[in-house]
Amino acid sequence: MRLRLSILSHAVALVFGAYGVGLFLLGPSMTAIAATYHTVPAVVGMSYTAFSIGFLPGVFLAGYLYEQVSRKWTVAAGGGLISASLLFFAAAPAIGSSRMLWLAFAGMASLGFGGSLLELAGNAIMADLNPSRAALAVNYAHALLAVGAIAGPWVAGQFMQAGISWQIPYLIAGACCLIATIVLTLQREPPSESAKKMDIADMRALLRKGIVWAAFAGIGLYVAAETGIVGWVPTFMEESLGASKAASSSVISVFWLAMTVGRGFCTWGASLMRPQTWVMLLCALGAAASAGIGACHGQLACYLLVALSGLTFSGIFGMVLAHAAAELGRYLGAAYAVIVSGVAFGSLLFPPAMGWIAKASSMRVALIVPAILLAVQVLIYLPYIPKARRPAHSRPCHCERSEESLC
Repeated sequence: MRLRLSILSHAVALVFGAYGVGLFLLGPSMTAIAATYHTVPAVVGMSYTAFSIGFLPGVFLAGYLYEQVSRKWTVAAGGGLISASLLFFAAAPAIGSSRMLWLAFAGMASLGFGGSLLELAGNAIMADLNPSRAALAVNYAHALLAVGAIAGPWVAGQFMQAGISWQIPYLIAGACCLIATIVLTLQREPPSESAKKMDIADMRALLRKGIVWAAFAGIGLYVAAETGIVGWVPTFMEESLGASKAASSSVISVFWLAMTVGRGFCTWGASLMRPQTWVMLLCALGAAASAGIGACHGQLACYLLVALSGLTFSGIFGMVLAHAAAELGRYLGAAYAVIVSGVAFGSLLFPPAMGWIAKASSMRVALIVPAILLAVQVLIYLPYIPKARRPAHSRPCHCERSEESLC
């Protein structure tokens, strides 16, 4: 299959790949970071909350910058801030006379802010640059993110098993993101097809769209489920299954390897079904696969169920965004500002809650949460099951042509 995407699209996808290298290092590094700061993993798990605190305001700024300033430079700003945040997070234990965990939280909040710029503007520009192949383009970017997410945790696990500090993989990830961002800045940004800027009336019309809020919930629940698995399964394997640091870290690479295979399939199969059908199918299968992880009593079974979860989780994020793009058509920067803020909603509440559930009960109980979240997402998307087309004359549209995409 030939992607036939622009060079700028490939450059944006490269930044996603570099982002993936650093984004998922926290899970396999959780116990090592806790030891560095002389605390427990549940407290370090509050890093997900810090990430969300930084992410949420960033998405709305990103929506403004994307619509009013520059699409490419909004993505580039996100990539640059991600790089700086990863480097700062690695250096935080060496700053000051004592190891202050709040500095690590500040670095994670900054990572969330940069991630919001990239995730909003990056997803929007992939859809904008490739309107007839939005699902393919968005899934391609997330496939490269998955490749980075395979490499990052695996390298981190090998380093820590060899006695190398958890900080080194963060430094490597920051360097990778910086290089990818520089490559992006060298590309030419094509002019926007629409010269009309969004106004308040357009925004009000957009916020009345049910698909915007369904996609917001869909992204939030998916991110909560995904982060819950990649954040806590390594700790579960270490504490409950007796896995080594290398083995527990490798489970995240297994998850993302399966995600990469699945996203490759979803990229190829985007035209076989409508995006909303893909969302419901993948969520249902993902809930079934992830439900058994906490019941595992052997490492092999855990690896298998994590791989099945990754395979089924693979296309949810991209298909949710592609469905929203198909329904809305215009002003994707502003729409994605609302939709992608669901990332903060998902990572703010549920992954830290899983840590405290594990502390109060057990990690096996906490790992039921991702399956519940995906089951809820299936229910949310039930109204969007494709129906038979009605004759054109049965639904007349009296909108002006310039507003038909919001009609």
